Amino acid sequence: MRLDPSLPISAADLVNSLSERELCAMIEEFGEDPGARRIARKLVQVRAEGPIQTTSRLAEAVRSAVPGQRGGGKPTTDPATRTFQALRIAVNDELGCLGAFLKSVEDATKRSAGWLRPGARVAVLSFHSLEDRLVKRMFGQLVKDSLAVEVGEQGAGPQEDEVRSNPRSRSAKLRAIKLCEKNT
Repeated sequence: MRLDPSLPISAADLVNSLSERELCAMIEEFGEDPGARRIARKLVQVRAEGPIQTTSRLAEAVRSAVPGQRGGGKPTTDPATRTFQALRIAVNDELGCLGAFLKSVEDATKRSAGWLRPGARVAVLSFHSLEDRLVKRMFGQLVKDSLAVEVGEQGAGPQEDEVRSNPRSRSAKLRAIKLCEKNT
């Protein structure tokens, strides 16, 4: 799950070393999973039998902690998806990196000389609500402060045919702004 293999901490490190409370907080915050407490408890139980070193063992543990689908229907996404998302976000510090990028955009809009020039367009493609929320707030504030204008349909997602051909695109959202010509 490491985007950069040289990063010091892997998903396996987190799953096998965090306390139940820390696992719960990570899954709750980064995975936005209402079953975080049950999942964390199950992960601690499973790793007591031996380290969780494969994605299949991790997924099995998570699935076994999540109660069956109400109404007997098949879930639209695998119950382990949110836990995998939480681990990936934590391992790669994805929200920290996005926050640093957005801060640099904000700083550049407030100076007439910087890495972004007046009239520049900035677009961000997000793949989950945590990322999208950060982008939406920052871009919204820049528009409110008259430092930028929105470009195109905000929060635009993929077309139905794209989702059919590429199911992973289903959660993608695109937001874009254009920096105002006169920055103050």
